[in-house]
Amino acid sequence: MDDAATATLGRALLRLGRANATGWLHVLARHRGTIAIRDGKPVGIRCRDGTEPLGDLIAGEDHARRESLARSFDGPVGRAAVLRGLASPGAVSDALRRQMRGRLARWFAEPVRRVRFVEGKVGRAPFEEPPSADDLVLASLRRVLDARPTGDLGHLPTRSFVLSPHAEGLRGAALAPWEAAMLAATRRSDCGRGVRGSQLLQLAGHEDRGLRTLHGWSVLGWLARVDVGRRDHSMLLRKRHQLRRRATPARLLETGPERAPRRALRRLAAQVHPDRFEEELAETSQEVMRALVAAADALSK
Repeated sequence: MDDAATATLGRALLRLGRANATGWLHVLARHRGTIAIRDGKPVGIRCRDGTEPLGDLIAGEDHARRESLARSFDGPVGRAAVLRGLASPGAVSDALRRQMRGRLARWFAEPVRRVRFVEGKVGRAPFEEPPSADDLVLASLRRVLDARPTGDLGHLPTRSFVLSPHAEGLRGAALAPWEAAMLAATRRSDCGRGVRGSQLLQLAGHEDRGLRTLHGWSVLGWLARVDVGRRDHSMLLRKRHQLRRRATPARLLETGPERAPRRALRRLAAQVHPDRFEEELAETSQEVMRALVAAADALSK
């Protein structure tokens, strides 16, 4: 998997899908090609990359049928196959999906120098229902992730993640059960704190599969890491110091005449909650949070 290629091409397709664009996405890579997009949905990929021709995908292992298809076509394979009764619309749709997944996955695995979109008229493809951009990108991503080593992904369980606004299309995508569970957990999480990568790995059912999914979704911008800034670290250490000095509840919560205890607690929790920090500071953060909750309870009585 080439992370830069996946980010460049995958995000471009997702943007065009959200914009319901119609035209041609030109891909400049070792195997050049174009992706036809109609109303935001990819309907075909032209690329001479050595993948199976559409006629072979329709015919499958039936060699006699392959020869018949090869003799019959002088135009677009899919539409001709349907019109001449050589294949059903469903069989052509399935073959087109497999062809597009294979070609997009090939691009995800090699350096992509540039992509360029040109608006224009795109004819109807012989699809019963074209896949969404999210569906196509997700299916192609799975292919390249299966072969990706996970040795450099060991830091992901200690990070926290939130769902990006760009991940809205995943709600209607054809998700695997573990992907649906990871998506649901991330959607339920508080946007300020996120959900720990270790929790998401448990939902994946297999550590390597979870690590690859977290990495792939992050590369495409579906997941965003919750970065703890220097200011949050300083706040955590300051509150720990105040605890050691036995600060009053009002001083600990930094309440004033116009700030209610519960509102002050929510503001501070967004900065010092345990989910926001690495494991080394988790114990300190838990201690500070317990003290803040106790201070808010005391001042609310």
